[in-house]
Amino acid sequence: DINPIWVSHDFDEVERIGAIVGSSTVRALLETAPLGGAGQYGINLSWSEPIRQDPRHGRLVEDVELRSKCVPVQLHRRQLASVEDIEAEIAQLEGRLKGSTGNDNARRNLMPRLNQLNMERTMLAYHQLQPPDEYSVEVQAIRIGQRCAIVSLPGEFFVQTGADLASAAGIDSLLIAGYANDYIGYVPPAAEFAKGGYEVGFARFAVESEELIRTAALSALNTVCGVAG
Repeated sequence: DINPIWVSHDFDEVERIGAIVGSSTVRALLETAPLGGAGQYGINLSWSEPIRQDPRHGRLVEDVELRSKCVPVQLHRRQLASVEDIEAEIAQLEGRLKGSTGNDNARRNLMPRLNQLNMERTMLAYHQLQPPDEYSVEVQAIRIGQRCAIVSLPGEFFVQTGADLASAAGIDSLLIAGYANDYIGYVPPAAEFAKGGYEVGFARFAVESEELIRTAALSALNTVCGVAG
């Protein structure tokens, strides 16, 4: 539920944003490179002496010990209303939307549900978008050090999921990798389903899926780091 700021929907914009992300990554790598080396120095020209400087970016992981754990999670397909019921509600909402011209608040109250229903209708229309009734995914945790780990999530998750994981895990440097080891689409927290919207409409798995995956992620982190609750 976070999107980049954009200027236009074209490949020039893709390249612009990609360059920003890529160059920021290269800068971070170059800044952290001296952490594991001999150190950083300035020069005092009056004394002709090198002066040791502490690194200003990044954190040195001193207790490196690699471990990994995979946890399977069984998910169930989300049950949708019939196409007829969905289209009837869409027609009703579109009628109300036409009657609310010029009223931004009314429009904003209607659009989340309308967007959700449009996405659900799309999933029903294209059978390949619907998963099997039961589907197994994998969550993986990789320990780098006692206070540094990576956890993989197999789809597109909300910011809240990452925040909840970081809070419960209690790991100083927890890197959360989405789109990892599988891609099952949007996996909203259960509370989001009542709000509607595009992401909820395109969620392919049952409401409890986010909690199941988050619980598995904490279990994997607990195995490799021994700190997750």
